[in-house]
Amino acid sequence: MKRILAYLTALSICWLTNVVSSYAQPSRWETYMQEGQLAYDNHRYRKAQTMWLKALTEVEGSGQDDQQLASTLTKLAQVLRQSEDYGGANDYLQRALVIYQRLGKAHPEFAQEYAELSRAYRLIDLERLGTGTAETLKANSAKMCVVRQDTGNHVQIDVPERFEKSLNSTRVDQIGLEKLVTFDISRDGSGWIEVSKIKGFKIHSVERNTWANLYNLLIKSIDAEGKYDAVITAGKAGITKVVDGKISPKAYEPIVGIAMQAEMLGTPEVLSIQVDTAQAASVPTTEKTNGQNASLVLPEPGATVTHSHETTHVAPVQQTQPLANEKRQSARDDMQQSGQTKPQASSKNVSREQERDRDDDDDDDDHDDDEQEDDHAILHFFGKLFQKK
Repeated sequence: MKRILAYLTALSICWLTNVVSSYAQPSRWETYMQEGQLAYDNHRYRKAQTMWLKALTEVEGSGQDDQQLASTLTKLAQVLRQSEDYGGANDYLQRALVIYQRLGKAHPEFAQEYAELSRAYRLIDLERLGTGTAETLKANSAKMCVVRQDTGNHVQIDVPERFEKSLNSTRVDQIGLEKLVTFDISRDGSGWIEVSKIKGFKIHSVERNTWANLYNLLIKSIDAEGKYDAVITAGKAGITKVVDGKISPKAYEPIVGIAMQAEMLGTPEVLSIQVDTAQAASVPTTEKTNGQNASLVLPEPGATVTHSHETTHVAPVQQTQPLANEKRQSARDDMQQSGQTKPQASSKNVSREQERDRDDDDDDDDHDDDEQEDDHAILHFFGKLFQKK
């Protein structure tokens, strides 16, 4: 009997020891999350991403804990934002947002990361660019975003496949967008809009039967007829031309719509769902971004996401954002006086340039009267650019 009791006692101690050990040891998900956080705190972002991807695989494999999944997605968004992969960060945050919407409350760390990303990156609401533009871009599965860079607000349009659109014009019968279209955009206090460093946007001239690249667009004040004075730079094979012309309100609408949304960068975006403030004590309320402290913005009662899906009526307005610096103004003046310039170099972090360079390099024996026709062709396409067929 004593032997049996001794055996049962030993067996109970062994079982209790295993139970205690199982509670004391962190799970694989917790281990990956902790190792990722340690790497992140030491600015080893690639290592942090690797650990958090392993944590994501672990939690997705279990298929049980939504909170853990949302937390992992938030961490991955954080490390990608630090690596300036804003699109990837946004994709992870959108997945986490769906989970928190289902749960009814968002973790404060998610709310902070959502606000931080919106300071540097936002998707452009296509519905606010006019009906014709929205329909054309959505029909081609295009995604447009704006990113804050050292040079200013940088816009990027991604489409799965490059496409061409026919226009009802006898001078410019087609426009073409490459898989990646990029440009910088800014607006000054007088309402002038500058679209510069354009890459991946082409127009086809009927008269010349050739494609030309659009490089720069400067839209000035509105005239008595409701049109906008503009300076347009376009060309091919390293030869550019600068011409003056008019921009119709229809063509102006998508351009000013992009400019208005780009100016929202720097203003943190708030959520339409509640934030679980009971967990806020464990979340730092500031994060250093580019040498500055970025405060956490929690939504007020009844706050909504700042994305709008209503079509904005565009009217001439006074603007508040200046152009980047005086050098850009000087360069613009020189461009208009000389009537000729070279295309500017593409901004950093822009790839796939080979896909954009689809120039027709045929040698043309041009005459002066033909060049005047090309001037009109470059100007004429903008009035028809995003109108419906």
